[in-house]
Amino acid sequence: MQLTQIEIYDGINFADKNLIFNQLNEAYKEIPDLKCNLCGQCCLDSPRITLLEYLNIYKYIRDELKPYWQVIIEKSIQNYFLNLVKTPLKCPFLDDNNKCIIYQVRPFNCRTFGHKTKEETEANSQAFAKNILEQIKSYWQKFEIIIPDEVINAKPYYCDQVKPLKGDILGVKNITLLMNKITAVERKMFSIEIIMSNENYVPFYNHLVNTIIGVRASKKLPDIMKEYLDHGTSKIMDEFLSKAVKYEF
Repeated sequence: MQLTQIEIYDGINFADKNLIFNQLNEAYKEIPDLKCNLCGQCCLDSPRITLLEYLNIYKYIRDELKPYWQVIIEKSIQNYFLNLVKTPLKCPFLDDNNKCIIYQVRPFNCRTFGHKTKEETEANSQAFAKNILEQIKSYWQKFEIIIPDEVINAKPYYCDQVKPLKGDILGVKNITLLMNKITAVERKMFSIEIIMSNENYVPFYNHLVNTIIGVRASKKLPDIMKEYLDHGTSKIMDEFLSKAVKYEF
């Protein structure tokens, strides 16, 4: 779902007026805090976020992070176009000190990282690998693009150093129950069909590129992937970047 800037502002105003962001934050508070050694490895993959989380993060960037606008846009565009041909690509919000610049509004999947057992993470890896293989097959059949082995073999990161400050980890069952609470909040703005659509449950950079560039991005994605694989750079992507960095949140 492509949200224009006008639609984003309308959504933010509606959420503010109806205290929906407040309700989202209250739901977040039920996730126990974790301790972390700031190695940054868990942020080499950008998590999927909902449309409501996109609006919440967008608002925070607009109001609090103006000095970072250009960097966020550049990293988001690079992640969008190169996530299947280059690794590792860090989350657009990870700074040089391995700290999250949107930590106050970080999404659900970031907050629950470390709350799964190793076995649960490995089970998730199987679903992750299946999704990657489906994308690889699709890009080969349609465009004859060969995805690099390091991308094919990438797996969701598990860290045994991330632990709850108090008590035990949540586990998948409790994470699912909390996600249901988030969904209940989101239904005050979006239909269940929109919420459950895989096209709307994507990383932040997908949402932002859809807002800034629109459908042209997906149409040019295969060409940019080919250019990068052949030359280690892409003139098409550079053209998108030169225009996109002028965008104001």
